[in-house]
Amino acid sequence: GQIFGAYGGDPIYGPFVNNGYVAVDQVPCTYSYQLKDRQFHVISAAPTSAVPVRTIALDRTSRAGGSYQGELVAFKEHLSDAERLYVQKYLAWKWFGEGEKPVYTNTASALRVSNGGTLSFTGAPTVSVPAISGSGTISAGNLVGVSSLAFDFPDAETYDRLAVEGTLALAAAGTVSVTVGAGATASGEYPLLTATALEGGLDDWTKTITNESRFSAALVRRGNALYLRLLPRGTVLHLR
Repeated sequence: GQIFGAYGGDPIYGPFVNNGYVAVDQVPCTYSYQLKDRQFHVISAAPTSAVPVRTIALDRTSRAGGSYQGELVAFKEHLSDAERLYVQKYLAWKWFGEGEKPVYTNTASALRVSNGGTLSFTGAPTVSVPAISGSGTISAGNLVGVSSLAFDFPDAETYDRLAVEGTLALAAAGTVSVTVGAGATASGEYPLLTATALEGGLDDWTKTITNESRFSAALVRRGNALYLRLLPRGTVLHLR
């Protein structure tokens, strides 16, 4: 049927439809593609510019196309490729039971929280982000693909501490850097990163510690947290 109320030859809307995106069951096709069966499908169409949506299931505005719609979803704004694929997979899962219920992954190039602030994501989404840093709280359902961590430790009172309220999934390989300032004057273990659930390990990560203090420094993973361990430098004598 005529989904957009515009024929391929329409001088105004035709080019928008003809040159746009059309897919059947997630497979791209031409705007003139014809279905040869009587099955239900997930049909996607995205014109290159705004067009009317008005004559659903009609053909040339005069006769019914003999089609049935289980659900119609229309968006006023342009969807990204990732958003469009998510909608397609969700409808295929909802109506036909294909695969598992899809989870949409938001993306960010980096997240940094400063001065003890809180960054909250509504709805506990999954966020793919390669780098996180700073001092404060990140509240999200899942942070995935994290491959870069950075912390400043000028002293034991004002150092960077990140708390993730949700699951933090570390990439298989990455880098973690810590700058320890001369103001670090007490030995001990200091939490740099905590998470509700910390997945993955740091075995294959590159660890860089720039140390200006009089202590030796090392990173320690324990449970769902990453600690900075500071120990006194010097010579240890074992007396018998």
